[in-house]
Amino acid sequence: ALSSTASSSDATSLAGWTPRLHFAERTGRVTAGSLYLGLSPATAFSVSVNDSPASRSSAFGWGATYRVRSGHATITLHQFPLNGILALFTLAMWFAFAAGLGLVPFLEGWTERRFATPRSVTRQFRERGAR
Repeated sequence: ALSSTASSSDATSLAGWTPRLHFAERTGRVTAGSLYLGLSPATAFSVSVNDSPASRSSAFGWGATYRVRSGHATITLHQFPLNGILALFTLAMWFAFAAGLGLVPFLEGWTERRFATPRSVTRQFRERGAR
């Protein structure tokens, strides 16, 4: 079991613990005891062993430990994955911003070729005056 004095700032809090569930599939065989789940927010997830829910306790203020018996464990998310969608939206906005930064110099070059700038007009007047 996780010690009641364990803290997230103590590197030895989970010393000796080993992964039990396959990360990508969120399932795996577990032995009776404590199962630490470092997913946040802990209240959005549940663990079931052989289709029976396991009891949850808070760990480190954001994770959870579950009392489990031996069997096949499954982790389930019980809320809409809004954080993932917001992360994708943020990433898309950064790509749009980066594309805009690449587009601005291109448009500036196009407008300089298309329209006379004050510097080029001044140069034309100097050339005419020098004649």
